[in-house]
Amino acid sequence: MKPILISTLVAGTLDLALAITFFTIKGAPIDAVPHAVAAGLLGVRAFSLGTSIAILGVALHYFIAFCVAAFYYLLSRRFGFLNNRPILSGALYGIGVFLFMQYVVVPLSAEPRSHPTHAWLIADIGSHIFFIGIAIALITRCFAAPPPHVPAA
Repeated sequence: MKPILISTLVAGTLDLALAITFFTIKGAPIDAVPHAVAAGLLGVRAFSLGTSIAILGVALHYFIAFCVAAFYYLLSRRFGFLNNRPILSGALYGIGVFLFMQYVVVPLSAEPRSHPTHAWLIADIGSHIFFIGIAIALITRCFAAPPPHVPAA
């Protein structure tokens, strides 16, 4: 459980910090990103609700990060090559997570549809590759059991 929890905290925090920083620089209120995450569950009304809904958005964000980290960890237990090549595996996993979020999770959510700017699209893909995929892969590798020692015959 330790690699999953550490991966969740690291990937979730880095990704959330990037999004909040990006949109705050663009002039959005600091709680806009957590409200947007909560809007996936509550729809557009989440933006007019208070701090408790922003906290719900943060909790939902970390829940998603937990699911993503747990899935990678379970995959790495079954497919050892993921721990042998964590940068490549993590980058590909990050792209996969990005595509899954964009084409499955977001369309099924109640969040109002918007068209992201090119700058946000690049930042979001980069975040999924580096802050989510590679971070989770490297943390998972740190906790991977070393291959069994086979004595020389």
